[in-house]
Amino acid sequence: GGTGSYLLDLVAKTPVAEIHLFDDDIFSTHNAFRAPGASTLNELKQGLSKVEYFSMKYSAMHRHVIPHMEKIMEGTISNLFDMDIVFLCVDSVKARNFIARHLADKNIPFIDSGLGMAIRNNAGLAGQIRCTTFDGTHGDHLSKSFGKEEIEDDGVYNTSIQVSELNDLAAILIIMQWKRMI
Repeated sequence: GGTGSYLLDLVAKTPVAEIHLFDDDIFSTHNAFRAPGASTLNELKQGLSKVEYFSMKYSAMHRHVIPHMEKIMEGTISNLFDMDIVFLCVDSVKARNFIARHLADKNIPFIDSGLGMAIRNNAGLAGQIRCTTFDGTHGDHLSKSFGKEEIEDDGVYNTSIQVSELNDLAAILIIMQWKRMI
């Protein structure tokens, strides 16, 4: 998606062994306008999944970009348990909370980012970017960000204006936090 594609752009330029991409959506025009680089009309017409598209693009820069066309949920969450670190860039509050709690239970480090955006009285865009880090050991702060229950999405993210600059800034904050961790 928006933040994840900018994060991929940054991670692909670092010396990591593998980059695993998880998403079950198709790459389409609205994704192209929220992602780095320029997609051709022919690429958009191919109907590739997001992970296939981004794997194809970034394999030119990094040898081991591995696509997984799947949603992370009860039957697939274990696919994250062997990762050294997980970057959460999801627009679903329910999915974010589910994944974060499972990763914390397994002591798997992760960095999550969230965007909040709204139009304020026709005066312009208001927003915030959140970056939550779990180092695999100290997670007392996580209950404030992720709660203890599955909650329904509020739908605000999906109906708000998607601003690529905020997606990019969120990715920059994640990568800076990760580099401080390592």
